[in-house]
Amino acid sequence: MTHYFWEWDRVANARFFGGWFGHEREQLNLTRFDIAKHLGIALDELAIIERLNRQIPGAWIGPMAQLGFRFALFGNWFRIEREHLGMSRPALAARLGVTVRLVQKLETTSPSAQVPPELIAKVIALGFRLGADTSPTGS
Repeated sequence: MTHYFWEWDRVANARFFGGWFGHEREQLNLTRFDIAKHLGIALDELAIIERLNRQIPGAWIGPMAQLGFRFALFGNWFRIEREHLGMSRPALAARLGVTVRLVQKLETTSPSAQVPPELIAKVIALGFRLGADTSPTGS
């Protein structure tokens, strides 16, 4: 079951905002308190982000993915971040515990494939950045 809105997924540069966050939180049947406790932050900080539709800090993405939040991060982003870290496909596959074929498929499928939610927290922990410019022209 898909529980996110497409227009919130394709936000420029993989940024996620409070409106998307509130929708996802409700779909996961989580309270702000549950999430604040998991992230180790003040409840007020979370409420402000949701109410004022502010950008979610990149450091929260991995822990939020562990809670079940779905992020639309695509193969182009995945490839750029792998290359930025100087990792080969086989090295990344080994660190993620997946096949090289899966890494290759994520990076080369057209249209771009979505990175599986179960890999998001893992790649963030490896150093993949959010907000990286993934446009073909760098603009």
